[in-house]
Amino acid sequence: MDQSVEQAIKQQVLAIFAELKNKTVNVEEVLYQPIKQSRKNLGVFGDDLKMAKQLLAVLKSLVEESQIKPLLAAKSKKWNKTTGLPETVVLIRDDSKQANPELERIKNETAWEPTKMAAIAPSITKLKDTEMALAINDYLKYRPANPDRLPTRERALQLFGDEKALDNCRENKGLFNNQLQLSDLDCFYCPEPLPFQPLALFDKRLTSNKPLLIVENANTYYSCCQANQQLQQFSAIVYGKGNRLSSEAYCDSLAVLEAQFSATDVYYFGDMDTDGFLIPQRISAIRKQQGQSPLKPYIKH
Repeated sequence: MDQSVEQAIKQQVLAIFAELKNKTVNVEEVLYQPIKQSRKNLGVFGDDLKMAKQLLAVLKSLVEESQIKPLLAAKSKKWNKTTGLPETVVLIRDDSKQANPELERIKNETAWEPTKMAAIAPSITKLKDTEMALAINDYLKYRPANPDRLPTRERALQLFGDEKALDNCRENKGLFNNQLQLSDLDCFYCPEPLPFQPLALFDKRLTSNKPLLIVENANTYYSCCQANQQLQQFSAIVYGKGNRLSSEAYCDSLAVLEAQFSATDVYYFGDMDTDGFLIPQRISAIRKQQGQSPLKPYIKH
């Protein structure tokens, strides 16, 4: 009886897998709960934990059949303690069997630019990516000898008719699994500008090798700018405008200012409230992801 139940569960699991686009599957939401509900709809009532064990047995059999990747160790934190099931499983799919004929035709019939696109083309797996690839291919094939370098949005509008097409790119974060950089398209990333007041406009001797100070609020910003002209402690005062700096784009701008002034550190001066503590933590988390040092609290210097 248990084997027939497991076989029925297995058929349900395979039917669910066949409809999925993503390879990573949430076991609780996609398998356990729907199967449990479908059994109740058919008037099959029983021990939920027993059904969970049967589902686990099915998953293990699918691992042996190479239909899903090996399950994480049962002692892992990524197991549901209530059901005794892994939180997720990962499907194994032979993408070559799902090849799109139109995609393969475009890849095979296009004369790909030899220095970059000839190597990138075989790795394209989605038809929607070919439109961008073909536009880039034409640009690189007929690229002028000394092209003007443009901001990313201007180049994107020129190549794709969509100024936001390159918005996810950064310096060293390019297209097609990082095989193509913005420099290959003769364009550059423009981070959102930040308001700031330097200690001196043209005298690098005064601004170099000093820290930057970020100030959360406008009134404090103006007061700090005036005080810095007398104390000459910071290379520049940066206006944070509340929570605005807690984004990757504005953190990129902060990094530009650091390089511009050869800043030694970045300090933060905010309100003594919840946001005043949380904002610098969020900024520091983004900076850590970008390989930069965290902010330092400005208390008294």
